[in-house]
Amino acid sequence: MVVFTSIDRLQHLFWRFIDSGDAILTESALKVYSGAIGDGYRQIDNAIGEILRKAGREVTVLIVSDHGFGPLKKYFFLNKWLEELGLLQVKKGLSPKKFNFRFTNMHRVLTKIFRDTQKLRWTKKIPFPVVKVLQRDTDELIDWEKTKAYADPSGGININLRSREPYGVVEPGEVEELITYFKSRFSQLVDESEPQLEKIGDWILRKEEIYSGPYVEEAADLYYSINERSYLHNRRVDVHSKFGLSSLGSGMHRKNGVFIMSGPLCHQCNSISPRMIDIAPTVLYFMGLPVMKEMDGRILAKAINPDYLKSHTVQHVLSGEYREKSPEYSSEDEEKIREGLKGLGYLS
Repeated sequence: MVVFTSIDRLQHLFWRFIDSGDAILTESALKVYSGAIGDGYRQIDNAIGEILRKAGREVTVLIVSDHGFGPLKKYFFLNKWLEELGLLQVKKGLSPKKFNFRFTNMHRVLTKIFRDTQKLRWTKKIPFPVVKVLQRDTDELIDWEKTKAYADPSGGININLRSREPYGVVEPGEVEELITYFKSRFSQLVDESEPQLEKIGDWILRKEEIYSGPYVEEAADLYYSINERSYLHNRRVDVHSKFGLSSLGSGMHRKNGVFIMSGPLCHQCNSISPRMIDIAPTVLYFMGLPVMKEMDGRILAKAINPDYLKSHTVQHVLSGEYREKSPEYSSEDEEKIREGLKGLGYLS
């Protein structure tokens, strides 16, 4: 398996140079950077081509991205919006900045001022106070006993539910009414600085509408999307407006990515609609390994040669059985694996 991360970084940083709607860019900047993303894709394409030439035609290949890309326009400061709705309270009189005091030695300070500090080594024994100004954590700034909802780090909205949250104030019987209120106000959300945009809320869903399984309760209560995900979730409360310009580049992830599967065992099909959770079971099947019953994904059978499927029955096992059936490697096999990992830089 090979992972290419460079194209992700390029799209985060250079998306604005392929977005015709960005009027701030100068002609000289466009000339220099407009080809950065395309060049990145070409380099990866060349690298994949080299891998395929060495692997041979009998190998089945999957090319998968865990997300797509699109423009990143602004931050959406969710906690600020909740504050405007009267659902979140910020502590009064508490500065978003705080001072951090620590001690170093005078010699370390002097090395930043003088080139030659050999004769000043004795100053290592002299303590020197250092003061740093730090940003307070968002959780420190919120008055939890007066807050009904808050922004979750995972990109959603959490209800400050009594008995679940450390300082919960919302009774279980109030949850449905609060969610109905969220959805109503979210459907009316507008960005006043973008008059050409009308209502910008795409959708807002409960966690149960998105996830399933034993760990659903660990997710945020609600998730949402704004303007086709071009407005990025941000938890900060020490801001003046619920919208602000992004400092993370100009591109951000989208739901739909890249999926290519090719090889002698594949069958052309345009209607498989693959999901990320389908990749692992499909790869296990191609490797001749059993698929764990606990996996949520399915084998992409429509894209596999029907004759191969008939002659190679899918094997399913429980995860516990999978561990018991794991192959034992000989000392020779282990040495080959070790040398391979050294070649990749994972071992020294």
